[in-house]
Amino acid sequence: MPQVYEEPISRRHYAPYFSVAFLYRPLCIVTSLILAFVIALTTGGLWVKTHSYVTQPHVRFKYDMVLVLETATPGQERVWSTFDSVNALVGAQLAAVDIQASERDLNMDGKMDVIDIKAVARGVGNVHGCKAMMAFDYVLGGRVDLVMNGMAYAQHSSPLPGSGFFVDGDLKL
Repeated sequence: MPQVYEEPISRRHYAPYFSVAFLYRPLCIVTSLILAFVIALTTGGLWVKTHSYVTQPHVRFKYDMVLVLETATPGQERVWSTFDSVNALVGAQLAAVDIQASERDLNMDGKMDVIDIKAVARGVGNVHGCKAMMAFDYVLGGRVDLVMNGMAYAQHSSPLPGSGFFVDGDLKL
């Protein structure tokens, strides 16, 4: 049998402006917007492309060091090291060096701010150049966890013999 006519049933319900049924829809819209912004802000912000974070690392001197003292004559370098393999390699060129190292925390935050390393060489003669490599433990904590070994290198040479060498620097990642 073919269909000749169709009429949909339509019903309308009305509620007063200050009833629970009327306020339900705007309340749901406002709640969903507030909830979306709270979730976006607590999970890292809205549309963050880059973010920078500055922290002071825990730096400790590992008491591993190589010191090369250069004299006026090429090939007459004197070497001091904390590594047995390097000491065995240089043999007769091994120098007698007294090393003192201290770490200071100036602002009492538990992280070392200054590391003083003092080396005194005896019986080397006239020193025209100095090369030093020192090993450090470098630890970052907080938002980024990083544990690494770092090296610091200091070098100086002069045509005149020197009695001391002072280096002041910052260790940076």
